[in-house]
Amino acid sequence: MAFAKECTLKMGERLLMHGVAKDGDTLLSRLPSPKDWHITSQADFAKVFSTRQRSRSHYLHIYWRNDSLERPRLGLAIAMRLTKTAVQRNRLRRGLYEYFRQNLGKLPANDFVISLRRPCYDKACVSQVIAEFKSELNKLV
Repeated sequence: MAFAKECTLKMGERLLMHGVAKDGDTLLSRLPSPKDWHITSQADFAKVFSTRQRSRSHYLHIYWRNDSLERPRLGLAIAMRLTKTAVQRNRLRRGLYEYFRQNLGKLPANDFVISLRRPCYDKACVSQVIAEFKSELNKLV
């Protein structure tokens, strides 16, 4: 597999693509799409909450449920009242999703739902929440 290969675009521009295999398959095409590992429907959230398997830390509740889809999925339930601004809420979501995405291969095929327990108003708190998520998820694996 060649990890860097030049290919020509339609307009004649050259682009260095990373992760392109000899047969044209890309590394990104082999990863599940974000829609495959996000919990989005209210019914799926309700199923996870109803099983009542959970872990608690200072800032987080982590609920999980064994899944028949044979892949891990993550849902976030972050109340607006627990973060001061949308910027903080989105920074928190991006950090949690990114760590989850990086560890997809290590995780069991469970549905995970993360909710905040306490208000989180500053940048240091956001990084602490992400660190707690990492440690709690490592305990579950």
